[in-house]
Amino acid sequence: MIIKSEEEALVRKVEKEIQQSILDFQKAYTGLTLQDCMAMAMMTQGVNLQKSKEENDETHEYLQKWSQLLPAV
Repeated sequence: MIIKSEEEALVRKVEKEIQQSILDFQKAYTGLTLQDCMAMAMMTQGVNLQKSKEENDETHEYLQKWSQLLPAV
């Protein structure tokens, strides 16, 4: 994977989060393979990302509505 130097810290942070998530799944579900735990960790990351995007979209819409009301005040 090729990353920009300014993104290195972020990539390392995400890597640690994913590794910890994999370890957590391995502890919680001892019968699963490493591949299963990796898939679950990535799915969890994807769900969290989607939630954040939806929350940001809602916040953006809310701020747009308020910015339209402010000139009227």
